[in-house]
Amino acid sequence: MHTHLVATQAWRWRNQKAPVEPLLMRVAQEQIVLISAQLPLARMLDLAMTAQPSPAVSGEGMRSRALLRRASRAPVDKAMELAGGGSFYRADKLERFFRDIQVRFHPLQDKPQTIMAGQHALGLSLDD
Repeated sequence: MHTHLVATQAWRWRNQKAPVEPLLMRVAQEQIVLISAQLPLARMLDLAMTAQPSPAVSGEGMRSRALLRRASRAPVDKAMELAGGGSFYRADKLERFFRDIQVRFHPLQDKPQTIMAGQHALGLSLDD
């Protein structure tokens, strides 16, 4: 998805004959927000593939999930900022990415997950 977003926005800016420096700044910012989503995802995959189940691993997985949830919308938001108002039309592929990233359902919602992570951080029992 990311490669498509960057290529699409660069093409739009070229066609608009927009100044190059603002495009470079925005693409660089998008790279930063993208890696902020990739790092917790990579950690979650690493935990799933190599770690032994334990409360500590569950806590780290939940913290990584929280970081990923917060960071996953940022690349799409930046791409839509780059594209401008046209990105909100259904004909635009960015609009589909925007709708897809809005889905926020997860069986373990934020408040219970945060309480559980706090219990783990303080060394309290997770069974209470």
